[in-house]
Parts: sequence; C-alpha cells; structure tokens
Amino acid sequence: MLVLFANPDFTGQATKLRYTTCQPPLSGRLARAGSFDHQPLTGCQAVLLGTQPGTSLVLCAGRGVVPPAFRRSPSLRIQPGVTPACAAQRSTHPRAKGVSTWH
Repeated sequence: MLVLFANPDFTGQATKLRYTTCQPPLSGRLARAGSFDHQPLTGCQAVLLGTQPGTSLVLCAGRGVVPPAFRRSPSLRIQPGVTPACAAQRSTHPRAKGVSTWH
C-alpha cells in the first residue's frame, strides 16, 4: 500500500493506493506529492516520474519526503523491482484526514 500526502510534513490531501500486483505495471498522474508512507509488495517498487524527461525516483519502503523536483504533477508507476528501506526517522505527525483512493 502507498499513501501520498500533498505536503512534505505528512499532512494535506492524501491519495491511498492499494495494489495487489505490479505485473503488468500500473501508472497514473498525481496533482502533488510532498511525502509518503509506502509498504510495498515483495518484488514491487513505486517510482515517481518527474516532469523533466528522464527523471525518476524510486520510493523507499517506509515513510519519506519527496524531493522538491518531484512534488508538482508527478506521474507514478508501480512496477516490478527492488524497494530500498527508508532511513529511520522519528515522526509525530498525525494521520491525514480525507484520504482518497486511487486504483
């Protein structure tokens, strides 16, 4: 499962993606992505495709902040691959309200 929050502090509108496979790859476009909570399926990875040609970011497993270059109108692709673990970080941010689901 992947939850993408609009803001880099794990707040704001959130998009929840529950996927059961990454084969064939799934893709879609997002309005904003500031931070994420990602619990990937084994053998799958979530990749943000930047607005500049050839730019991409594999989201780590756990919670993380999306770099500024990937925050506005990124495309998202769920595909086969290895997902690295996020660096450990302590967070006290509450869960976002109004989570919408993207399939």
